[in-house]
Formats: sequence, C-alpha cells, structure tokens
Amino acid sequence: VQRRMEAVLVEIDRLAAGELAAIARELTAAIKSAQTALDGGGAKDGPAGESSRAVAAALKAAGADQDRVIVSLENMLAELGRWDSFRRFHREIGQLSREQKELADRTAEIGRRTLTRELQDLAPQERADLVVAARQQFDLAQRLARVELQMEQAVGELRESDPLAAQAVSDAVSRSRELAIGGGMRSARSAIEANRMGEAIGRQQQAVEQLREILDILANRREHEL
Repeated sequence: VQRRMEAVLVEIDRLAAGELAAIARELTAAIKSAQTALDGGGAKDGPAGESSRAVAAALKAAGADQDRVIVSLENMLAELGRWDSFRRFHREIGQLSREQKELADRTAEIGRRTLTRELQDLAPQERADLVVAARQQFDLAQRLARVELQMEQAVGELRESDPLAAQAVSDAVSRSRELAIGGGMRSARSAIEANRMGEAIGRQQQAVEQLREILDILANRREHEL
C-alpha cells in the first residue's frame, strides 16, 4: 500500500512541477496576449495580430500539456483499479470462506434433527430447512465460479503492470480449479437435498479448508506488498 501511494504522490508532484506549472504559465500568457489584442483593436496585422497568434500558440501548448496530464491521471486510475481488483478478490474469497463455514454450522444443526431419517419422514419445516440450505450452498458455488472467472480475466490485465499480483491470482485460480472446490460445493448441495447430512457436512468442511488455502495464496502476496 505504502509503495503504491508513494508512487502516486511522486507522479502528482511531477505533474505539479511540470505540465500543470506549464499550463498555468501558458494560460497566463494567453490572457496577457488576449488583452493586448483587445487593446490593439483586433487588427490582423501589427501588434494586435501578433498578440492573437500568441494567444493561439499559448492555448495550443496548454492543450497539449493538458492532454499529457489526462493520460497520466488515467494511467494512475487504471493502476489503482487493477490493484483494487486484486484486493477485491482477497475480500471475496474471504467472505466466501466465512459464509461457507456459517452454512456448514447451520447444516450440522439441521443434521442433528434429520440424520438417520428418510426424507419423506421429515416434518414440513425440516424439509423446508433442507431446501433453504441447499439453495444457499448452490449460491455459494455460483459465486465462487464467478470469482474464478473474474480472477482469470484479471491475470492478463495485471501481468504487465504487476507481475507478482498476476502470478498470485493465477496461482489462486489454478489451485481452486485443481481442488474442484466448486464441484465439492455442488455435491454438498445435492447431499443436503437428499438428507445425506454426513456427506454434506464433510464436503462443506472440506470446502472451507480449501477456500482458506486459496486465501492464503492471495494473503502471501498481500504480505509481500505490505
């Protein structure tokens, strides 16, 4: 964080001493030249004409410097945006891990009431609890799939500007798919729907551990950055 903020400050200081200072000088010169042209009656020839041309030259120079300032600001915004994307992945995986743990705890609580009983023997509320838990598990699997896709897309954007971040994101998404975390989550959902609670809880707990492993891959990169 400190390194990136220092880089932003250095660039802002450079702009202030360079292009922004030049723009101020050029606009001041344009104002003075415009006033001279007005005092001279606006004739094309003579001092007034020269002043008009000086105004145009000063404005053109100021415009060119403004273009360079815009490019610099856009580059800084893009860089900060890529960095924020990396931090967002860390937050989202962490949130998925916490929600998966909470769902595993709720599933275990439901399982204490439904374990060893056939699905058709459950009370309406117990079946409804299974439906809700299965839906929540499916939603977590879908969210993970979206995050994996976003991480994969971000690798190319990060590779040139921040190779370390690109490698960490690439490692994280590759490991997530190697572990087939999403598949395990979907299997947990199917097990919940069938009231196979022992299997469901086992897969959920495995998903929690695997998500923490992915979080560690990203966290190691964050520690290096800090």
